[in-house]
Amino acid sequence: MAEKKKKAAAAKAKAAPRKRKKDPVGDADTDAVGATAREFNKGTVDVVNTAGEKVSDLVLHPEVFRTPIKTHLLYEAVKQYRAGGRRGTHMTKNRALVSGSGRKP
Repeated sequence: MAEKKKKAAAAKAKAAPRKRKKDPVGDADTDAVGATAREFNKGTVDVVNTAGEKVSDLVLHPEVFRTPIKTHLLYEAVKQYRAGGRRGTHMTKNRALVSGSGRKP
């Protein structure tokens, strides 16, 4: 029994390293995606004024902008944003507003 555990542990140690997940931005085919992906891969974005003229370049740091997207957090943020736009006039009945007692007369 102990020999089987040793063999299993040795086989586990020899196992191939885990494959890294693909980076959707780094691995993107920029020709198919368009100019925005090429700009993102360069790490800079054009800053334009209200007339649409290029004013300067802004450098995007990869530590901030190349993180994987967490879809659940994005969902929570959208849900919170949409809930904030609702009126909020809901109400529950208190003790005085409930009709009847539910007990036989």
